[in-house]
Amino acid sequence: ESQAVDLLDIKTSDLQIAGGIVAGRQLLAMDPQLRPDGVVCVADLTGMAIIQVLAAGGVPVPGEVLVMGCDANINAWGGPVTLTTVAQHGDEMGSVGAQILLDEL
Repeated sequence: ESQAVDLLDIKTSDLQIAGGIVAGRQLLAMDPQLRPDGVVCVADLTGMAIIQVLAAGGVPVPGEVLVMGCDANINAWGGPVTLTTVAQHGDEMGSVGAQILLDEL
């Protein structure tokens, strides 16, 4: 039996710390029963800010909410909670993509 996943898109003004603070406050203000149990952030700095806001508001991270970033930004490392991140290797992906395109010509 499969389980459905509900997605919630939280808009931020930027992908930096300030945007993460705004998003974290939105999550913190939500009814705990409706708050997502996981957050995927485009940027690690945004994720780290969300972690800090939630933790300061008494929401256990990663106990109640898991947070993940997607750019392996070393500037977001070293917080009180280790941030899970994904390194995207943009240069390598671009090079391989260009080679695939050239091979098709």
